[in-house]
Amino acid sequence: PAAPAGSNQVFIGWDREVVPVEGDAVYTARFMSADCPSSFTVATWNIGHFANGNAKDTRISDDAYETKAAEYRTYLSGLNADIVCLNEYSRQFTPSHAAKEALFAEEPPVRFIGEQRHFSCNAVYSKLPLQNLQIHEYECNKDAVLIYSSTNQAYYYYYVTGELVVGGETVHFVFTHLAFDEKRTPDTVCMAQIAELINLYRDVDHVVMMGDWNAYHKFYFDPFADAGYSLGNYGEILTCTGSAT
Repeated sequence: PAAPAGSNQVFIGWDREVVPVEGDAVYTARFMSADCPSSFTVATWNIGHFANGNAKDTRISDDAYETKAAEYRTYLSGLNADIVCLNEYSRQFTPSHAAKEALFAEEPPVRFIGEQRHFSCNAVYSKLPLQNLQIHEYECNKDAVLIYSSTNQAYYYYYVTGELVVGGETVHFVFTHLAFDEKRTPDTVCMAQIAELINLYRDVDHVVMMGDWNAYHKFYFDPFADAGYSLGNYGEILTCTGSAT
């Protein structure tokens, strides 16, 4: 959808999630100001399906909604982030309450919820006019096998891209959750996914990549450093249970 001419507005999505329907459905286009500050803050959190990562859907009861929603809102608001990537996201915070309503006292204007595939589900919330959010598949997943995993498949993992215009320059965003190997051996699939992302954006000036890298060791981040990326986390926080330094 095109914004009204001369309005300085950009399309940021529809009023509700687009899903397959029978017959006709009406969606309302949503727009917001294209103005964007010259600096912004990002945050990423594997939210563990509101089950501490132990299940593929929420384990918060309806009775606990008010208490738990307040805890999550307090934490997220304390981050004071303009753009938040949530991995292992569930659409439901409790069986009767949607996550988008539980997590924010005032929901950010831009939201994108990706597919849930087993434990993998990437969501993006933004206060800024993030545009062109869409899912992409890793090419390296096509022939990949997680040898040591009894439950995960490589194709469960995907990445989401978006764009933000800042001072006339386009900043490209990648939001992802990389493959997880239960035995936590050196993970060739995870490293192949990292290499693919770096190669895709090798000629792009402004790129922000964020998510859960399932980094078992600091060397997982070396390819980013070698490619010239500035790292917000260079092994200080290893994002895989049982990580080695």
